[in-house]
Order: sequence, then C-alpha cells, then structure tokens
Amino acid sequence: MKNEFKKKLIILLVSLLIISALFINARFYHYQIIGVTLFLFYLFLVGREWGIACSRFLVIPKKTRNLVGVFVVLVLISFLAALPVFLYRLNFDWIIYSLIFILLIGLALSNSKKIIESPAEAKGEPFFKIKTFWLIFSIIIFSCLIIFLFFRGRSDSYLLSPWARVSPLVFYLVGCSVFLTLVLIFSRARTRTILLIIIFISLVIHSYLLIVYPAGFGGDRWRHIGAEKWLMEGNIYSPSLWGEPTETVNFLGLELPKVFLVGNKNSYANMWGLIAAVSWLTSIDVLRVDRFLGFLMWSIFAPILTFLISTLIFKKREICCLAALLSLMFFPFQVYGAITVPNAFGFMVFLLALFLILSYLAASHKSIGLAVALVLCFPVLYLNYILYLVLFVVLLVFATLFKIYSRSIRKTEKWIIVIVSFFLFLNLILLFPFLDTVNNYSRFIFDKPIYNLTNLKSQLINFGEDLIISSPIFPRAANMEQDNWLFAQNNETLSRSVLFKITRWPYFLTPIILLIALIGVGYAIKSRNKFLVLASVFLPALLLGQFIGSYFMEGNHIFTKRLILIISYLFLFLVVAGADWLLIEKKKYFFSKKSLAVCLFLIFSFTTPAVYASGPKMQMVSKDELEAADYLWQKIKPRTSPSGNYCVIANTWPLLALEAASSKHVVSGGFPVYFEYSQPERVQIFNNMNKAPSIKYLKKALELTKAKDCYFMTEERWIDARYRHDILKRLKELLGEPERLNTVLFWHYSEDSLK
Repeated sequence: MKNEFKKKLIILLVSLLIISALFINARFYHYQIIGVTLFLFYLFLVGREWGIACSRFLVIPKKTRNLVGVFVVLVLISFLAALPVFLYRLNFDWIIYSLIFILLIGLALSNSKKIIESPAEAKGEPFFKIKTFWLIFSIIIFSCLIIFLFFRGRSDSYLLSPWARVSPLVFYLVGCSVFLTLVLIFSRARTRTILLIIIFISLVIHSYLLIVYPAGFGGDRWRHIGAEKWLMEGNIYSPSLWGEPTETVNFLGLELPKVFLVGNKNSYANMWGLIAAVSWLTSIDVLRVDRFLGFLMWSIFAPILTFLISTLIFKKREICCLAALLSLMFFPFQVYGAITVPNAFGFMVFLLALFLILSYLAASHKSIGLAVALVLCFPVLYLNYILYLVLFVVLLVFATLFKIYSRSIRKTEKWIIVIVSFFLFLNLILLFPFLDTVNNYSRFIFDKPIYNLTNLKSQLINFGEDLIISSPIFPRAANMEQDNWLFAQNNETLSRSVLFKITRWPYFLTPIILLIALIGVGYAIKSRNKFLVLASVFLPALLLGQFIGSYFMEGNHIFTKRLILIISYLFLFLVVAGADWLLIEKKKYFFSKKSLAVCLFLIFSFTTPAVYASGPKMQMVSKDELEAADYLWQKIKPRTSPSGNYCVIANTWPLLALEAASSKHVVSGGFPVYFEYSQPERVQIFNNMNKAPSIKYLKKALELTKAKDCYFMTEERWIDARYRHDILKRLKELLGEPERLNTVLFWHYSEDSLK
C-alpha cells in the first residue's frame, strides 16, 4: 500500500510538472516539438491511470487498457473544453485547469477497488502455420509501397477524386495487405501483435486523403476551422447562455434558451473544444491539427474500440480481431476515418458509450461505476453529436428491456416485454424521419400516393435493389460522394485500374456481403446471442427509416442520412457473425476449413480495395485557393470597416478557405446565407462575372453585402473557355489589371471606382 501511494505521488508530481511545462511553452515559447512531446507524455501517464480506473468496473483486456485510457482522457478534455464553448467563451487557462482536474480524478479512481480481470482468450486452432515474422515483414513492405504511391499522387492542383492521381497499383497492394493481415489473425500470432498490425494498416489506408490533398479534404471542415479560430480569439460563438442577450425558443410549450437547441453548439462543441485545446497545448496551427487529429484518432482508437465491443459479443480472439480489421472494408469508415468532422468524432465517442451499454447488458450484477459512467454519457453525448445521444437513449432502453426479459419468469411478463419492444421498434422506424421533420430539415410529400399498396410495394422493391447493389439511398448532385453503407457509388469507377473497369463490381460483391450478413442474422437467432439480436432488430428499423426519408420525404434528411455510420457498423457485426459461423461454428463443410477461410479472405480482401476505388468524389479547396484565401485576408484585415461588412465575389470553395483563414470574420464572402448555406445571389453574380462581366453585377454585390469595397476572385478555369480572351479583356476594362497569386486572379473595387 505504501509503495502504491509513492507511485501515485510520483505520477502526480511528474504530471503536474508536465502541465506546468505545457503552460509555459504555450504562453511564451511556442515550440511545437516540446508541446507535442509533453502532451503525449501527459496522455500516456494520465491515460494509464484512467485505463486502470475503467478496469475497476469494465472488462477491458490488459493489452488494450492503456489505449482505452488515453481515449477516455481525450474525450474528457473535449467535454470539459466544450462546456465554455457551449455556455460562454473558451480560454487557455480553462484547458490547463481541465488537465489538472482529469489528472486528479484519474488518480483517485485508479486507486480504488481491485481491477476486473478479463477472461482468458478463447483461441481456436490456427488455420495457417506461417512464420509471423514473414507475414509482418510482407505487410510492412506493401504498406510502405502504398504510402510511396500516395506521395507520388500528391497534387496541388484541383482534383475531384484522389484516384485521378494515385497509381492504380495501390488497390492491389491494399488487397494483398488485407489478405496477409487476415492470415495473421488466424495464425499463431499474439493478440497484441495482431492489434498493432491492424492499427498500422488502419493508419496506412486512412492516410490517402491526408497525403494526396495538401490543403486537406472536405468542405464543412473549413467552417469548423473558422469557428475554432474564432473561439481561440476569445470570442463568443452565438447563441450563448452568458455574455450576450439570451434568445429563447418555444419547445413543447416551454420557453428555453436557444443555445440548448442549436445544432452547431450541441453537436460540434466537443470537437471544437478538443481541436482548440490540442492546438494551444502543442502550439500547432488549427489547420494542421484539423488535418491530423481525426485521422490519428480514428485509425488508432476505432479498431481498438471495435475489438473491445467484439469481446463482449464473440469471445473468440480471432473473430474479435476480424471485426477490428473489417471496419476498413466499408466506405463510410474509409472516408470518415481519414478526416476530422463532427460526425466521425461523435461516432467514436458513441462507440465508447456503446461498449458501456453492452457491458451493462452483459453484467450479471449491479455496478455503481458502470451506472455512473452511463449517466455521464448523457451530457458528453449531448455536446458531442446529438444524433448519437438519440441512438444511445434508444439502445439503452432496448438493452434494459432485454435484461428484464432474460430475468422474467412468467410468460405473461415476457409477452408484455415483447409487445412493448415491438411498439418501440415501430416508433424507431419513424423516429429519425420525425426528427428531420421537427427540425425542418425535411418534409413529407403528401401528393405522392403513399397509401397506395401497389406503389408502396414498387418503392420497397426499388429500395431493396438499391440496398443489394449499394446504390445511393440519398444521391447528391453531379454524382459527388455518396453516403452508402458499403460502396460510395456503383455507376462508375474512379480507379484507372483495368480490373475495376471490367464490370460494376458492386453488383457482384454487395450481394455476397449481404448474404454473409444474413447468415449472421440466422446465427444470432439460433445462438440467442442478445447482442447480435439487438443488431438484427436495430438494422432493419434504421433502414426502413431511411426508406421513408428517401422515398416519401424531400429536403436534406440530416438525421436519416447521417445514420450511415451506425448502419455500416451494424452490418459489420452481422458480417463478422456470418464469418464466425462459417469458419468456426459450422460442423460440416463442403470444403476444408482452410479452403473456406481462403475463399472468405479473398472476398474480404477484394471487396476492401473495390470499395476504396469507388470514392470519394467531391470538390475541394486547392493549395492555390488556400494560399489565395490567406493572402486575401491579410489584405482585407487592415481595411476592416466599422460596420464589419465584407464583400468577396468568389467560388464557394475558396470562400470556405477564407472563412477559416479569417477566423470566421468573413463568412460566405459577406453575402446573405439561406437554409443549408445556400447563396443564390452570390453564385449568380460569380457565374455572370465569369461569362459576361458587367458593372451592374459589381454594384449588386455591394448592395447585397452593404460593404464599401469588394474583391472579385476567380481563376481562368472558371471563365468561359470559348470567350476567355474577350472576358479577361472586359474585366480589365472594368477593374484594371488583376493581382495574380499562382492560378488565382484578384480585382479590388469600391463604390467610388465604379462611378
């Protein structure tokens, strides 16, 4: 006991020294290498304590304990940083106090009762007796080649897809790496080694957007970067509970402060707070933290959390590792795991909450620690991503009903629970379309013959076909990136590989994956595995909700569309359950175990790169546009008018970069913004100026923005190619010679210059 006290005291003193050094470096010196090193040491020391603390009431394998603890510390930092973002304003001192608070609570909890030891791993007979060294060596060689090809495909120019530049050889290397990792999982390798290789492969596969796009991938990220910079300047992000007039809204007959019901506060605050905290503590610019943080967190912690959840469902070591690896096979996990966005960050926190729910479902006795952790999930998920709070509540209700059902003795009680569960299932189908309607994201189209049985049957058949071939449930304009559960899209291949152009592989591969998932459903029912039964109940309910949203509603479908990560995750576990039955549970085989394993591994290994090749396809901010946005903000900043009105006529994407560069001072070029960020006036003026420049469009821009002067920013690729010479000549007549930064052209004008 004395030695334990000394050990805790040393950890306390060392951690406090680290926090003090972080504070001094962030305040006065801003050395990035020192900030990063100290922050990693803090995460390791305090994360270890939180890993032990969590093991007091949760079954966590020792080999994953430290990483789970580090993830919990990051979640706590994000939550504590989110509180001032949500209520008032964020400051660096609060982050330092948060680090101290997390340290003290972690030390106190890790010094309580005895750790719950995880049960011994159930290891099956290895299918492959291959030297671990050669498998790992081959995986590392293939991965190095993949990274090399990503760097070769790196481009500063405008890209619609990374596969327009990256060599198609990368898909074959990805397939080989996945196949060898599958062989490693079913060999004699140690679990710790397997998990490290899975994390390594995850880092490699998710690095494609990070490496190929120097300016970063995605559109909404620029708005988040702008918001994070705005908060770090000490500004209040409206609406707020304090520091400004409190707005109220009517909710179910109650007048509540608007801040409690605004999505950009209760869905983004955790991510904004964590990125601001990491940027302050490491002295790394927000733009770079945004590029790396989501990629690193997902690649490291998503496989570990999936493995952790799998230990409660499958028990067998090989199948748990298989689940951790196969998450790389689904497109939503490939793309969301490569970028930093609230939906992806929120999903990782939700996985931790899901582990708590399943631990509660598996627990045979009451645990105060687990009960407290479940209660704390409510505020954490509320400030994390509101969709996952709703899912958490519904899952917790179903888990409670499952526990009551398993403990009920009388048949009458069991029937009551079944009826209540069925009623809740029907409500779950309508829940997310209802939330879209309540929040004015979508509306029902009543002129469609919804109640016509013939039409309903036809629509269900169409929906089933979309599901079977992984066709877009919610298609976007111009075939841009899709939110599908397996493939990004099936109507074209973005790869230049001859293999992927032979046929539309989604038409063949998706039904196979679905068939394995259906085998998993059958296995769940037969084995009465309550976790898999819960997944089998939830998945059709969420899919039917998407069916209603897609076929009978119009709008943005924010809630129903963004269910895609949880839908893919449920599919993942049913696919793994199907593979479990085929590989281990089934007693009679048409083929030997090894032959069947090789067939399944080839299917999974080919599906992963085939999904990889299907997307993403999306517009982006080029490096030139990012540099132009930074340059333009430096020119605008000293000219700020007392009214704070700005005017920038430009394309959407460089304006997003300008929003980030200006710390959200210049939003959408200063033009009016309507529902879901639409700006028809600004878009029309920009298009007209690139086709038929006129002084009336320039005056209209000043009128709309109420600014005294304005910038027009464009590139030759946006100017009508047929009349480019004449259009440029006309622009010079109106506005004079432009400034040029790489490929970007700037003109500046004012009210006086147009007279």
